[in-house]
Amino acid sequence: LQAAITLSGLTLLPQHKAHTGWETLIINGQVGANVTFNCSGWDVWTGSRSNVKYLCQSPCKKDQHIIIKAESGKTSHKDRIHLDNKGKNLFVTITDLQMSDSKKFLCGLERYGPDSFIEVDLKVKHGKSVFSLFILTKYHRGGYSRQT
Repeated sequence: LQAAITLSGLTLLPQHKAHTGWETLIINGQVGANVTFNCSGWDVWTGSRSNVKYLCQSPCKKDQHIIIKAESGKTSHKDRIHLDNKGKNLFVTITDLQMSDSKKFLCGLERYGPDSFIEVDLKVKHGKSVFSLFILTKYHRGGYSRQT
């Protein structure tokens, strides 16, 4: 099972959770930002290109836990969540992150028999508002000193 996250042009590898058998994508985001991640490498022996894929809130044991679905080759959106079901991949974008988005989700792959899942652990934090103001001041020998 191989899944990857692409976030601001960086690809991060997942951590494997042996006790569940699922790959876990660890996603870190800041309030107000957008995140996009890719659920792929489904642990199935049959193809996944033509399957319906979806995002649900963990534990995803009932249809009511499903947030949004996307048919094969289609995109769909609901509120701040956008799905793009392209072949073996499910691209998920969540816009304008909120603290309440910090939770575990599951990317699901519909199939005959039990569905296949990839776990997503989304952690949203308040953005850092750290600004350093450097003021250059000339001192008596012609050099510069930095004040913060």
